[in-house]
Amino acid sequence: FLKTIPRKPLSFVFDALGSAWVTQSLAFKTIPGCAYIDTPVEALEQIMSQFTEKHGRALVPGDVASIRVDATLFTNGMEKMSAPHRGSTLRATDVNFSVKLSFGVLIAAGEISVETLSPAALDARAAEIKAVARRVTLKQSVPMNLKMSGLSEIGINTIRLVDPTYKPTLEGADFGKYEMRFPARVTLQTTAGEEYSTEVDAPVGAPGRPLEETDRALRQKFLRAAEGVLPDPKEALDAALGIDRETEVTRLVALMTAH
Repeated sequence: FLKTIPRKPLSFVFDALGSAWVTQSLAFKTIPGCAYIDTPVEALEQIMSQFTEKHGRALVPGDVASIRVDATLFTNGMEKMSAPHRGSTLRATDVNFSVKLSFGVLIAAGEISVETLSPAALDARAAEIKAVARRVTLKQSVPMNLKMSGLSEIGINTIRLVDPTYKPTLEGADFGKYEMRFPARVTLQTTAGEEYSTEVDAPVGAPGRPLEETDRALRQKFLRAAEGVLPDPKEALDAALGIDRETEVTRLVALMTAH
């Protein structure tokens, strides 16, 4: 693996066993798609909530004059690298790796979910989704890049990783202090001349966000995904969270098996 996957083997990731706990930096996905769509999508969700609170109705494609996204080089790179692989028919994977198409689905359907990413749903809303996507401009932002998190926060000099004399180590690294930041600022202009702008540094579920918030978001995600699939989503969730207290494997399997 080390010889095949990375351009430079990063063997240091296996040292400090028992002292550096990478599990403290686990991230949990709450939005379907690549990690680099998360902060722009959350920013747009906040803008949509502001619009609804002000106007008493949901933002719809016809309200959107333009959307500007100032994001990191990773978000911009994802958008550019995925573009050549899209066809004329929208697929969930096209949306997953595109801020522009994710915005289209979010505004046209009201949410990004298993249901709104289904082939039937994408076909039904394709015209609206693509119309919104064409109004989105994605720009790489130096301020957003400077606010990104990195390995330097846990004592690794990323610039020197290409230096053969550099011997990085995770010894003493505190992953509990790691914050997964890849900021994005979204500015939406409405056809009525209003402007909304919101910035999000780290997505819900990312290291550095409040644990209580992550716990709440994951519970909501499980219950939403399990609705209509598992016989009793709430009981299944309780069993999963208390798995160390479960005495009957058959009961757990039954609760987690689709009906």
